[in-house]
Amino acid sequence: MNSSSSHEAGGADIVTALAVTVLSAIVLTGTIFYTLKRHDDGQSHRLGQQVQQANEQRAVQVSRVIAAVGANLVQADLFQVQTMIASSFGLENLVDGMLIDPDNMVVAAKETALIGKPVQDAEWTAIRAQQREVVTTKPDQTGQVRLTVVEPLKEKNEIIAWAKLTYLMPPSAAAPRPTEERFMETLRLVGPLAAWTFIALWVAMRAATASMRSRIQQVVGAVGEAAVATVGPRAQLKKAS
Repeated sequence: MNSSSSHEAGGADIVTALAVTVLSAIVLTGTIFYTLKRHDDGQSHRLGQQVQQANEQRAVQVSRVIAAVGANLVQADLFQVQTMIASSFGLENLVDGMLIDPDNMVVAAKETALIGKPVQDAEWTAIRAQQREVVTTKPDQTGQVRLTVVEPLKEKNEIIAWAKLTYLMPPSAAAPRPTEERFMETLRLVGPLAAWTFIALWVAMRAATASMRSRIQQVVGAVGEAAVATVGPRAQLKKAS
């Protein structure tokens, strides 16, 4: 009776240990996978910010060059300035551009219908009031970021016109690592530990099984000896009678 109970208890302990080990491995795998995902997301965000900053700096530098060239041409050859703006200065991502005189009149523009019209919106008024280079960004209807650079064209430290140039920024978000690749890395990290854990559990189970067998054999042997000790005297009494 006791040996049967011990055997059942030992089996239950082994099943419990196996269940705990499997559950621990699953929790560890999920934790590592989630940690790697957060790391990848953070790195992707940082790389995206770096790409965006680089693109913005490039657009600003180009705008400064255009403003310097325009300052030399705006009074001498306005037609040449219009031709350059209409052709986007050969820049693929320059989607809009205009030259605005001190009276807020558009004197050259990529969209020719705007030439001769005043710019009087509140945003332009706020930008012009700063009397310096202004860089703004905002998404368009498709969600792509548009960067607008307003550069003052100066002659002898006097602003003679304003160049307003709008660039379409390329996507700045770095491509995230595929889920399958992250999962494989998780397995590479968890695999050795899980293998050693299961090996240790298997060795422990073998040792526990051997120990239970030894205890059962000891109990069976003790029961047998007790039975022999009990039956022996009874047999001798029968013979004597």
